[in-house]
Amino acid sequence: QRVTPLSARHVEDLTKVAWSLELKAGQVLMRMGDLNADSLFILGSGLVELHGQEPFEVVKDGNALWLERAAHSGRELCDGSKVVTRAEVGRGIMFGEISMSYCAPRFATVTAVEDSMLWAIDRSNFQMVQMQAAEDEVLDRVRHLESVESVQSLSKFDKEKMAAVMETMRFGK
Repeated sequence: QRVTPLSARHVEDLTKVAWSLELKAGQVLMRMGDLNADSLFILGSGLVELHGQEPFEVVKDGNALWLERAAHSGRELCDGSKVVTRAEVGRGIMFGEISMSYCAPRFATVTAVEDSMLWAIDRSNFQMVQMQAAEDEVLDRVRHLESVESVQSLSKFDKEKMAAVMETMRFGK
């Protein structure tokens, strides 16, 4: 299952289906191993602690923050001993999307360090927006193929099939 990059319009669609959730200091949002993983979360304000047994790091790219787990990045987990990993994170961090997307157990316990406000997006709404983004991406590729002379003889159906398997590649100097 490939995650389609979201346009500004698709992000706006997600904001329309998100709901706010208030946590009091000391309140647990989720526990490591929880199978109830039907939402992802974005911290709007406050501070939360993530505590688990699998190594992870907080990655920042511009204003975006997310968790990168060793198991999902291809790095080795550790030497076999259980490593407890803990981090305090603030506004802007997004977490829970892997468990939500793949119906997997939560990998960490998340506890509010101070009163916090989070935005939540449930699986079905997230998948609906992802599907729309994927369909829009295919339509954009079909429009591009319509302008390519060497594929003009293909049917619309064949162009759609071709567009569905195309990958975007960017080249730099």
